[in-house]
Amino acid sequence: MKKLAILATIGLFGILSCSDKDDEEPHASDPLIGTWHLVALDQGDQTIDVKEEACLRDSQMNVIPGTMTLTLSAPLKQGSSECQTESSSIGWANEEGTYYTVEDGQKKTAIFMLDPDNRLEVDITLGDSPITLIFEK
Repeated sequence: MKKLAILATIGLFGILSCSDKDDEEPHASDPLIGTWHLVALDQGDQTIDVKEEACLRDSQMNVIPGTMTLTLSAPLKQGSSECQTESSSIGWANEEGTYYTVEDGQKKTAIFMLDPDNRLEVDITLGDSPITLIFEK
């Protein structure tokens, strides 16, 4: 299961990449704005709590108006407590309650959403397997 968690975090690096800021910045009161901490990984009917997992528990999403920065931390090798940390940023916009990522000035439907429990869910695909990264403020 730890391999799945590590693969999920590394896979997300490929999804989020550096981008230019969108011309239309979201309002500062948007519920997305804030610091979100990785708490779980969900794959279909299996949810893995990562709050106690070395390195993974240090992963977070920092969202400010117009930009979200994902900082992922994963063990250098399986069973190690030595962490490797990388960050990646992307632009975002909220238009009438619909979220978009903004890359090179182009808006795309977001791969993230705020759920009713005030969790931030980020959907990624590893191989053919969809995985959701779950963050809480």
